[in-house]
Amino acid sequence: MAIQADDPVILSFFTSLANQPHLLPALQTISACGVHAHTFQIADGVQEKIKSLVLVRNEAGNGDAVVCFETGAPFQIPIFFGAVSDPSIKWSCAFLTPY
Repeated sequence: MAIQADDPVILSFFTSLANQPHLLPALQTISACGVHAHTFQIADGVQEKIKSLVLVRNEAGNGDAVVCFETGAPFQIPIFFGAVSDPSIKWSCAFLTPY
């Protein structure tokens, strides 16, 4: 799973995982990065809190998930669950759609 959001949103997600360890039981790797101006860094204090929340989740759910903090923009493949009307998105998705 890859997450790219502001620090409070990412922290909220990990808090939810720690509080409900039964969610996403097969989760093994989480890639997280921020969306600040010219950097994708997550604040050091937030990273430490996230690591502790992953540890809590692992202990509560007998899991072994790890979190990786990205320093650059991650490789992304858009996934859509509905009709896409934007022409530029349709063009990009054309390269991901098997014929």
